[in-house]
Amino acid sequence: ISAVYYLGWLSQQVQYVVLADGHRQERSIPVLIRAALPFTALFPRFFTGATAKRYFSGIDRQIISTGFEGLITGRELALTRLWLTLSSLAMGLLAARQANLLLLVFVVCIFFYPMIWLRGVVAARHKTIQRGLPFVLDLLTLCVVMILDAAWR
Repeated sequence: ISAVYYLGWLSQQVQYVVLADGHRQERSIPVLIRAALPFTALFPRFFTGATAKRYFSGIDRQIISTGFEGLITGRELALTRLWLTLSSLAMGLLAARQANLLLLVFVVCIFFYPMIWLRGVVAARHKTIQRGLPFVLDLLTLCVVMILDAAWR
């Protein structure tokens, strides 16, 4: 019952990021990832090598591309992936009492879910930027024309 209450409470939480112009914009990390975030503190010394740091920095770059910087780090997302995979495997084994193909498919899906979500958000943000590009180019053209017109007078 407390787990259901916790997930319900998480689904109601609103998260914001501060944009470059100082405005706040709502950003929402999926409930499944937010539910696993507190458990990443249980792995304080995992993944401290140079390879892990390169992996985390790659995820950090993707997180910056999504506009979620400040809400989650690459290390937290990677550890969330690990935690979700291990906990879903443990719960699946307890529920099924044996390993079967459906359980393995479920665990693999849970393992890839955070990265699929991240790539989807990056693609959506890039699409939004591409849609706004003609308007920005039009404004830039008008500014250049106005500057040149003022310089010629």
